[in-house]
Amino acid sequence: MPNFCLVPIFSRKKSRKLKEAVRDANCVWRRFFFFWLIVGAALSPLRAERLPLRVYTSADGMASSVVTHLTRDSLGFLWFATRDGLIRFDGREFTNYRLGDSNTSQTLFYIRETSDGS
Repeated sequence: MPNFCLVPIFSRKKSRKLKEAVRDANCVWRRFFFFWLIVGAALSPLRAERLPLRVYTSADGMASSVVTHLTRDSLGFLWFATRDGLIRFDGREFTNYRLGDSNTSQTLFYIRETSDGS
């Protein structure tokens, strides 16, 4: 195996300076390595927690799976604006609200709760 760290020795004085330079460079690399080791150890508890994820579709009771806006009201209900009207989710089931008659477009683009909660 070839040695890529060959150090030419010209005189005792130059050899001593070169050895000091190599030692200083090794010291810098050690400090760099230990710095990142400490940073990695400090940040390891900050990993994101995996939360359960459930995907709801029209098979679960939603009138439409195309949602244009989502908001949460002051009571904790989730409201979905969809192509087929308004949907309320209470954490267990969906309640679908249609606007107007079935021949008109039902698409909602934005939902906002008023200050009085309506």
